[in-house]
Amino acid sequence: MKIDMSVKSCKLAIKGEEIINEPWHASIKTDDSLWCIEEDSDGRRCLQLSLTKLKGQCWWSNVWESSEKIDTGNVEPENSKLGDLDGETRGVVEKMMFDQQQKQKG
Repeated sequence: MKIDMSVKSCKLAIKGEEIINEPWHASIKTDDSLWCIEEDSDGRRCLQLSLTKLKGQCWWSNVWESSEKIDTGNVEPENSKLGDLDGETRGVVEKMMFDQQQKQKG
């Protein structure tokens, strides 16, 4: 298997046969994105892609430009914990929370 995840596209070939050659919906950070093969509960192997978006906190309507789009307006994000956030985002959120507390105190 050969996989090439570039900033703008993904190429996947298995035993020389091209399976995927598609542009991403938007650019990714290649240094922060990765792939792995995992085995599910039925013993089947599956390819898992973990992508880091170049433009951070935005919703994608699809992964590849040619795939079916979803209505991102219907997506309800789960509440996240501060511990789940990366260091930079956590710092920004903590500062916003502190500033809000100070405003409430007058």
